[in-house]
Amino acid sequence: MTVIDLPKLWTEDELAAYLDVTTQTLYRERKRGRLGYTMVANKPRFTAEHIHAYLRIRECPATSTNVRTAPTGGSVTTMSEQEKQNALALAREISSSRKRSSPRTSSGGTKQS
Repeated sequence: MTVIDLPKLWTEDELAAYLDVTTQTLYRERKRGRLGYTMVANKPRFTAEHIHAYLRIRECPATSTNVRTAPTGGSVTTMSEQEKQNALALAREISSSRKRSSPRTSSGGTKQS
């Protein structure tokens, strides 16, 4: 019998507590295509890979108004070509889904009693 090394699967409640966000936030991020997941028994589950990918995409570089020169060396994080391709594909998917959704319009008129 072969033993399979399966990844830990996080529930929405566990991940929400870990990230200090609500389960509604996780739901929105999933629906926006920003947070990957696996469905198990019709419920979303998250692996460490899903979580790491989400955090990498949401990472913001440090900035300072006092910086006069570009950093040299150090611990600058760079994306691999595969990560760049995945980020580009995700950006295109998000962009195309926004174009397909109907724009919000207001009536422009005044409400009559």
